[in-house]
Amino acid sequence: TNVDTNNRIVCYDIHELGKQLKPIGMLVVLDAIYNRISRNRELKRNTWIYIDEIYLLFANDYSSNFLFELWKRVRKCGAYCTGISQNLEDIERDSLPMWAKQKLAEIEKNRKKDRGVER
Repeated sequence: TNVDTNNRIVCYDIHELGKQLKPIGMLVVLDAIYNRISRNRELKRNTWIYIDEIYLLFANDYSSNFLFELWKRVRKCGAYCTGISQNLEDIERDSLPMWAKQKLAEIEKNRKKDRGVER
């Protein structure tokens, strides 16, 4: 790549990778993110990670497992992960183990908002 991955903000886009390359592309990107977190930890810097359309990563077993481990480990390294999706049902279907310890009340509240049944 000709992108300087040492920039303060780096955006990875795997949208246009073909069906066969996408799983490998996801793992390469997640590994690059973990390497950046490790480097920032050594420099005593915090890292913020925003993953848009996170359900795509959960749809693949390899990237789902890698993301699950990443999410657990980075909290200890001064990193903060945020997963973004249009619909929580996409995430719940493919990532139940990862979210099992989250506050179910908050998830249910957001699900009701998605359906337009806010209480």
